[in-house]
Amino acid sequence: MFVYGDMSTQWVVAKDYPSSNVKSFTSSFTLYWRLITNPTSTTNHIIEFGCTCKATGYVTIGFGHEPTSGMKNADVMFGYFDKTTSKVVIQDAWVTSKSSIPTIDTKDDFLQRNGGQQGGVTHLKWTRYLNTGDTKDKVIPYGTMLVSWAYHSSSTSISATHTNQGKSVSINFQLVAPGSGGSNNNTGGSGNGTNPVDNGGSMDDDENGLGEIFTTNVFRFHLVVTGAIAIPLMIIGLIYSVILPYFKPNMFTDLLFYRKFTKIFPYKILDYLNPILEMTLGEFIIVISYIIVNAAWFAYGYLNADSEKVSKAFAQVNIFNFSIVLIPVTRYSALQAIFGISFERSLKYHKWIGLLAFASVTAHGIAMLIEYGDGFDWNFMMSVNNDEYPLFGVIAWIAMLFLVLLSFEPIRRKLWELFYYSHILLVLITFGFSIAHGKGFWRLLPMMGISIILYLFDLFLRFVIGYALPTELVKLEYHEECQTTICTFRKKYLSIKNANLATFIFVYIPSISLYQYHPITISNSYRNELENTIEFTCHIKNIGTGWSAKLAQLAQNDAKNGHQIKRTVRVEGGYGNLSIPLLSYNTIVLFGGGVGITPIYALYHLLLQQQTEKKRKIYIFWTVREEKMLSLFPDFFKAVDEGIYLQFYVSKPLPKDDLEKGNQLQDERIVKGNRLNVKSLLERVRKETKDDFVGVFACGPSKMITDIHNACWDCSSLTTAFHLHKEEFEF
Repeated sequence: MFVYGDMSTQWVVAKDYPSSNVKSFTSSFTLYWRLITNPTSTTNHIIEFGCTCKATGYVTIGFGHEPTSGMKNADVMFGYFDKTTSKVVIQDAWVTSKSSIPTIDTKDDFLQRNGGQQGGVTHLKWTRYLNTGDTKDKVIPYGTMLVSWAYHSSSTSISATHTNQGKSVSINFQLVAPGSGGSNNNTGGSGNGTNPVDNGGSMDDDENGLGEIFTTNVFRFHLVVTGAIAIPLMIIGLIYSVILPYFKPNMFTDLLFYRKFTKIFPYKILDYLNPILEMTLGEFIIVISYIIVNAAWFAYGYLNADSEKVSKAFAQVNIFNFSIVLIPVTRYSALQAIFGISFERSLKYHKWIGLLAFASVTAHGIAMLIEYGDGFDWNFMMSVNNDEYPLFGVIAWIAMLFLVLLSFEPIRRKLWELFYYSHILLVLITFGFSIAHGKGFWRLLPMMGISIILYLFDLFLRFVIGYALPTELVKLEYHEECQTTICTFRKKYLSIKNANLATFIFVYIPSISLYQYHPITISNSYRNELENTIEFTCHIKNIGTGWSAKLAQLAQNDAKNGHQIKRTVRVEGGYGNLSIPLLSYNTIVLFGGGVGITPIYALYHLLLQQQTEKKRKIYIFWTVREEKMLSLFPDFFKAVDEGIYLQFYVSKPLPKDDLEKGNQLQDERIVKGNRLNVKSLLERVRKETKDDFVGVFACGPSKMITDIHNACWDCSSLTTAFHLHKEEFEF
């Protein structure tokens, strides 16, 4: 018999095949092939196959099955290494129905066969004609055909359910003509039986699966699209955050950065839509850019996949979103450095990215189920005995599901510790199992590297500034009538240029709680040049339970004891960055509601310092339930510079006893029994100012903030536009 290929060596050697004639289905399973000239036919060439698989059980490859009918009518090679005879068994088989096991063909059309097993790797080699003439065999065309594969880690029984499998991989076996590539393509083999490819790969580093991961069928256009969008956005962001604050607002910045889309809904049931409605054009461009980048990653995954195209496309979307989801939650945020967005305002992007990531992970799983169709195997899905580890993907999805459920507002607001600590645990589970699933160690982890490094660096800065740098609690007192605790801290350094510019901090007092820290707005600060320290004051409303109630109790205990006990405290921050360049406006309007006056009180001191030079028009409107609250901020009632207008609204009148005793502030700026009419106040400002743009700052209850947002929209005109920054501390 004429020997068409050299089968004298049992080992599959990569250099014996053209470099393009290799397909690594996984890092454990690789298929090689080459065409050999048929001396009796110029068209019906001979094809030699070789495969390596990190398994000691059976190996099977199916050719030419129908795309939507499982393995029906597939032409199959079924092979294994028989340890009893120390020889390979390679059989010609076919599949009769969608999910039946292969049936051994009565007519064996394999011309030659060889193989072996060493180091836990099975090597199989066989040859056949492109067209065997057997109706149960598929003709190997010049063009793509679908190939599926499976193997068992240990069993050689044809009826044993596979350990790992894949389907519908498109391959063109005739792309390289006979005699092209390899070391001896006309006779086959290396001739010496040495240097076996026992690692199942096509490249030197395929032992780690890198050949499959870093060699692709499609140009990496998704990375080009990402860079082409991200780099200009970062340049624009730096201009916005570094340069524009030194210039007065103009028509361009008004349109792109400061003007909100539209009014927002005042109804709680539609509140989830408001973050979209209140975006600026600049934010909208960022969101659209983000969607385009996601589409590019989806398209790359789809075009680069040989099988399960939709599910693998969503897998690429998952990689992109996982790689950026941590960036918005860094407190010393890269977003703040580049785009001037402080972390409390970037949290909405973290939520959006997280929700889209969950949706794409879910779509990835559903698409996989649909694309596998009748060939789907739950035993395979639950398996951890193959290098795709599908079970780990299921675990990651379950962890993400609980992440989403425990992040809803009722839990986040009322059970903060449950939300926060479960979030950390579930994120670690999600990332860990996602990295373990589907070669994520090479596919996912490198892409997440930048955000992980940024987040770890952020944790380092938070530890150094918040805990390594000491903080002294200088003063702690409780105002019984106003149910408010006043704290004054002293510290060498705060991570913000001016603590009076609407800054907040995180306060940790172990004597209150060993694991809780509390966000508090600075209501006033000044630098002690002699001691080179910063002293800053905070007002904390006692809501009757939790951290604020325990802090109030500490202050009351100190008052009873007649002295203040020295306590360990730590302050992390400060944080905060205004969304508008407030100090660049000639006309400024400040709205405060209740204890939301604290950042405005700090701003008031900053603006007073600049008033002799700047000569701005400053309007301050503060609404409180009880008149007693006004006494907590006495500087409002000192002599006021020209150009500053203050108005205080007390919605609840004084009790009769206090009226009789004269316990009330006699000031014409106090309006009693009325609430803020924001729209009329802004219309008054518009009439009194000659400026094209007015800066508005608001801090208070959500309903008041909604009214102010909508009033700014209603009162903005072609001659005067109101630019709003609002403080809503929702973590």
